[in-house]
Amino acid sequence: MKNMKKVILLGIIVVLAFAIVIKFNHGDTAGEDSLVAEATVVHEVPPTTSSKESVVATAEISASADGKDLKIRMSGGNSNNFGRETWGKGEIISFSVTNSEEQELEIGLMSVETEEIISETLRTGTGIVEITIPEDGVYRIYIKNHAPDPANFEVNLNKELLSPLV
Repeated sequence: MKNMKKVILLGIIVVLAFAIVIKFNHGDTAGEDSLVAEATVVHEVPPTTSSKESVVATAEISASADGKDLKIRMSGGNSNNFGRETWGKGEIISFSVTNSEEQELEIGLMSVETEEIISETLRTGTGIVEITIPEDGVYRIYIKNHAPDPANFEVNLNKELLSPLV
């Protein structure tokens, strides 16, 4: 009986600790109606330090239920591609990017078939990027933080993302 109480108490402590970590990492989102669902993509990047040091660089992407509104956090010098959408030649994909910091960001698409990147660089990290699909195919969203510091920015798309972000 004592062991059962200890297990229950430990479970409650773990749940509370998890809730506190989530609260501090994501803030209070109770008033944000636009974020209905979240998906997170995390990629490891090779360390840029000596073998005696250890660094893990990541990117985190949260999206609204329709995938049109993205909140992105990524480490400096990091690039990432995500999603998998089928688009036709001539379609225009528009990215409206806002960043509270002046950081050079590259925003665009990557062809799944050829791995060709079609992108534009926003020198201040804020602006609009419009890309015309060159040929029918499957594309991934491509982002790169050229700045050495971490970037926190938002991207609003003119198209819904129908596939998972991973």
